[in-house]
Amino acid sequence: MNYLTKFKNLMLYGGLSREDFHSIREDLERTNRGSVLTFSVILAVTFVTMTLMAILNVANTHETGITYPVCALIFLVILLLNRLTDNRTVTYVSLALFLVALPAFGIYMATVLGADQRTTLFLVFQIVLPLLFCLRPILMTIILIAAQLVYHVVIVQMQSGQMLSVNLLNTYVILCIAIVLGIYMTTIKIARLNSDRLNKYLLETDTLTGVLNRHSYEAALNRLRTEHIPYTIAAFDVNGLKSTNDNLGHAAGDALIQRAAQCIQEVFSPYGSCFRTGGDEFVAVLRREPEDMDALVEAFHQRLKGRPPEENEAVSVSMGLISSKEMPEATVDDIVSQADQRMYADKAAYYRASGRDRRRSRD
Repeated sequence: MNYLTKFKNLMLYGGLSREDFHSIREDLERTNRGSVLTFSVILAVTFVTMTLMAILNVANTHETGITYPVCALIFLVILLLNRLTDNRTVTYVSLALFLVALPAFGIYMATVLGADQRTTLFLVFQIVLPLLFCLRPILMTIILIAAQLVYHVVIVQMQSGQMLSVNLLNTYVILCIAIVLGIYMTTIKIARLNSDRLNKYLLETDTLTGVLNRHSYEAALNRLRTEHIPYTIAAFDVNGLKSTNDNLGHAAGDALIQRAAQCIQEVFSPYGSCFRTGGDEFVAVLRREPEDMDALVEAFHQRLKGRPPEENEAVSVSMGLISSKEMPEATVDDIVSQADQRMYADKAAYYRASGRDRRRSRD
């Protein structure tokens, strides 16, 4: 990877690949939304307080006119937009409004209201903004540069002489620091989110098959115990694994497990979650009931036949399936046990039909 590609990935994806960045995009948006909510509350309360102080003449704030009420209203609207809906478009709009309102206020206070003073508020904005949001570094840079250019145009109309030179020098120096700080902080936040994603994946996922692991399965059962909603348990066991391991090697056995897992995932994941609970054992917890369960089971068997292994034999998987509606008074453990019993009965039928002695093959 050349330096240009590295720089592109740094500015667009915080140093990640495009695929990794998009895999954490929802977490990134959730983090930004949380930041917007927190600082909208702080700023709305601040501006409401300043408005009340102006009305009550507690402070000499008459110079600000309607500035404080307008700012308070803007941040209250942003707060309400984020609290009332989780719609992604609304979230983007509220974030954009926040990122426009904040520098606009800084520029207004540093030029129109404080043209004869140093641009402290705008400098604060330049430093603080990169610390608040983990946007793409390129977007953070664009926002900072755009705010700086608007400030430059406005301040030139308001000031002259040494004060203008000092303020411009200060803001451009701080701009450079803010861009570097923004890229650094954003990259750290994106890297942390990606690390959290990878840790979660390793904690919850079976690395051989890509389906969820035993830990995730136990967590799913615990949720079923507390939610009291209808569900279906499907237990699976791969047939012929031991003979495959003995005759073709463990790599072939792993491939057999992977193919079985893929078939289970493809057919049952639209209705729930699939787990690998043991060496060749899988369970699907279906939270949505299919319109035709028999058709789904048939689709699964057809899918198995459509994925032959290297030796041109169809993948064979024993299966036991039960809905909680069949045993409305039973516990989750009882339902799981019944699914296992049906799976073992199906496995016994498979060995009888194949003429093989399961006790000798131990599959």
